[in-house]
Amino acid sequence: MRYLFSAALYAASAFTLFSGLDSHAASFDCSRAENKAEILICGVPELSALDVKLAKLYRQAREAVSDRVELRNQQRAWLKERNQCDHVACLQNLYQKRIVELTTVSGKYAGTETVQRLSPADNPVQGRHERDTTKDARRERELDVRTDTAVHLSKRMQEAERKISGLPRTDLAVLTAAAKINALAVKKLESGPLSEQQRAFVWSIALHRLVLLAGRVDMPTAVIQCHLAEAKAFEESSRGKPVKAVGCRSDAYGPVIQAEIWREGTKPYWPELDRLTSEWVAAAYMYAEEVGNISEYGRVFDRDRASSP
Repeated sequence: MRYLFSAALYAASAFTLFSGLDSHAASFDCSRAENKAEILICGVPELSALDVKLAKLYRQAREAVSDRVELRNQQRAWLKERNQCDHVACLQNLYQKRIVELTTVSGKYAGTETVQRLSPADNPVQGRHERDTTKDARRERELDVRTDTAVHLSKRMQEAERKISGLPRTDLAVLTAAAKINALAVKKLESGPLSEQQRAFVWSIALHRLVLLAGRVDMPTAVIQCHLAEAKAFEESSRGKPVKAVGCRSDAYGPVIQAEIWREGTKPYWPELDRLTSEWVAAAYMYAEEVGNISEYGRVFDRDRASSP
């Protein structure tokens, strides 16, 4: 079983430059996306841009208003409504309305700050709903299925995490999960339809989920920081930047736990630990693949729209 990212593994992942994927394009941590609305915001570039713009306007509004509590309550109510959306057009409509409201509040509702309503011809999302074509309808269905799948996988991860937190050796569970992510990622690297940069993006999302797992079972800070550094390294690589070897797992976990894992394999609780970590890794990696596919969806549509007469 391999526990460490080797320089050779990184060298094998040399990437060619293309329009990179970004797991943190929105104003929040996309590795924590749980519901359908958040997954769509993180995956569809247009929605990510709207989310970043709205977050900036909200910060400006907080500086402009006298009653910050009321503004905060309004924003929380809006977020609750937003999280009920289950398709792109719904989210886009809510974001545009809220951006206008916040622009007005912050005193910048003029000129270039005004959000204009786009016609179907200029609006790729609304136009997609109003043009009843087979291709657009098929893409809408695919996006819907992928987001539903990602939500389901997120729930599977949470259930596995709840059970893992009750194991006698949660530290060994996290170490085992890290090793299994390694093994699965290497296997995917050698086969499958994704490009090398897309695989790097998927790997980064899976590692971000590992960071969440480590935090939820109270792993030492060194372990959490190590896996976060690994996730960010692959995220950078997915954008075509030079690969940086991290190689921090040995120091983060220490030699004792890595030796213990061989002895603990004979303990009564080990089969359950092995099963739960396998379930969690499978769900985390499939979740990452779905998020990657959702992100590609937006780019494919934009390319097709740009090439159409």
